[in-house]
Amino acid sequence: MDFLSSFSWDWSLLKGKMGCKPGAFILYFGCRYLGILSVVATVVFLDAFPVVFLNPMRYTSAIAAGLALCFAYSIVLLRM
Repeated sequence: MDFLSSFSWDWSLLKGKMGCKPGAFILYFGCRYLGILSVVATVVFLDAFPVVFLNPMRYTSAIAAGLALCFAYSIVLLRM
């Protein structure tokens, strides 16, 4: 639900109406949208697993999750 409620803020950030440093912009969007991609890919993989084995979907989910965690840890380290 947080994704939907803050989408207008994300959109204004993309359009340039709100200021943000480029590094923070990349880390924030990388963390946020790669995390969502990972969740969606995992749900699709688990839902389709009994019918078809989607090995690329499993790899996509794992890579997106790893990158999202890297971006999230980078944000935490920058705030310290």
